[in-house]
Amino acid sequence: MSIFGNERRLFLDGESETEQLGQELARCVVASGEGLIVFLDGDLGMGKTTLSRGVMRGLGHQAR
Repeated sequence: MSIFGNERRLFLDGESETEQLGQELARCVVASGEGLIVFLDGDLGMGKTTLSRGVMRGLGHQAR
């Protein structure tokens, strides 16, 4: 149950889809000109880091 009433659950097939979602999310936020707060919650291995990595790449960050 979401305390904000707008919780979304997605089931993605693997790391590449999760990272791609992060990149698309970043592009949408930039295009909107607005900020966005996202709370990631899940057990170990659920894809939080992979999604975050996709967001960073979508914002133009290059890994070292």
